[in-house]
Amino acid sequence: MPAPPVDDSKETDENDIQLGVETGGLNSAEALMLARYFIFSQVYFHPLRKIYDIHLRDFLKHWLPSGVYPTDLDKHLATTDSTLLEEIRKAAKDASHPAHMPAACIFYRQHYKRLYQPAQRDFAVNPDAGRAVVDALGKEFGTEMVRRANQTKGSGNPDFPVSYDKGRIKSAWASNLSQVLNAITPASIDCVFVHRGIEKKAQKFLDDNHNTIIEQGL
Repeated sequence: MPAPPVDDSKETDENDIQLGVETGGLNSAEALMLARYFIFSQVYFHPLRKIYDIHLRDFLKHWLPSGVYPTDLDKHLATTDSTLLEEIRKAAKDASHPAHMPAACIFYRQHYKRLYQPAQRDFAVNPDAGRAVVDALGKEFGTEMVRRANQTKGSGNPDFPVSYDKGRIKSAWASNLSQVLNAITPASIDCVFVHRGIEKKAQKFLDDNHNTIIEQGL
């Protein structure tokens, strides 16, 4: 499909090719983009999934040599899921193991609990409210007792050409034709989690100091 010109009223060079859709396929493309948004917001960025991602990364940092997977092909392929699960089991049952805490969280399904998720009013006061809460809780209870999941998928929605005059090979960007695509915001998550052993104390601490933490740090 010809790439859309800067001015949609002008015809496009037939040799400038991009992947796109015809006008009749725009609704299907919108549905795909919405499905993509929901799979990130409801599955990939679900708080429970993200905290187990964090526990697994914490375990791997302690267990793998230098905290990273080996680049040697044979050694890399030898590190199987079965090997990893067995090592998690061993570490979970050995309190002296350096990766005991994240391993126990995974093996016994005792993951850190979600304590805080910034509200819009918090964002208005401090755009990085999640970081302020993590720092304050870390100072009060220890950094190893607090974790944060903070991620955004991309910087916006993919744009693509839509052919609206096949006879004259003219096209426009989807963003110029679709209100649906323009209304979709990037999927994101910002959650603060704490160890179950301090959950009640951490909640009280946050409740008592919420405004100070958000406004100026603590």
